[in-house]
Amino acid sequence: MGTASSQTLRWRTDTTSDSRVQFGSAPSTLNSTTDLAGATEVLCLGGVAAIGAMAYGTESIDRVDKIFGPGNTFVMLAKKQVYGVVGIDALPGPTETVIVADEDANPAWVAADLLAQAEHTTGTAILVTPSRALAAKVGQAIESQIAALPEPSATAKSRPSASAVPASVQLVAGSIVRPETARLMIQNQNGSGLTGRGLGFNVGKAAGSEGCSEKTFGHTGSTGTIAWADPTTRTICVVLTSLPARAVQPHPRDLVGNRVAKASLG
Repeated sequence: MGTASSQTLRWRTDTTSDSRVQFGSAPSTLNSTTDLAGATEVLCLGGVAAIGAMAYGTESIDRVDKIFGPGNTFVMLAKKQVYGVVGIDALPGPTETVIVADEDANPAWVAADLLAQAEHTTGTAILVTPSRALAAKVGQAIESQIAALPEPSATAKSRPSASAVPASVQLVAGSIVRPETARLMIQNQNGSGLTGRGLGFNVGKAAGSEGCSEKTFGHTGSTGTIAWADPTTRTICVVLTSLPARAVQPHPRDLVGNRVAKASLG
């Protein structure tokens, strides 16, 4: 959902696999938001056919210039069909959300975030927490929030049993990997003369930025990213850019990483 320069907003409610165009009422919070954004028209539409209605127009709905917003698999396929007839923002894949929280997190808020992503059918929402108590409370909050929905949602329908946690939501409490496995991940598994490599990470000075120790482990990406951790200085550095790694030298990620490494040495 977005407000275009024409100040006309087509609001599409949560879409389903239903082939009919479904009409509804816009939430009061949405009405307030669109008013602030300067929108002059709000249409409450849902369902795959709503994509076609907005792309081609109908007797009562004018065609739009561009369709924004995420949706489930059916929505993505519908947007793909009308791409070229009308502009679209993107064709994103299913949502894969991971929430990392400790025992101080609000279970109701965590549950709401998980459910908001889990309803995208093929998506997966995962909570990772060291607190078994929080995982249990979040499971209970998920059950309560599903029960409070005005009508069955895709999240509730995906639940195969009476479990408190829908199939599309995973709660992970306690250690994710064994300590010995974690150690192998950051230990050099290559022989002498080869670039230091652990399980999924580069290891050694070359894995980080200038000034990092031999205990450093990390990873660089061709899309212009770098992430490393140096246990010696207890420093973690993550730099994300959209500039390809070979686009310019020195790359901004390296300049930032070097400053972080230098600062960690005091």
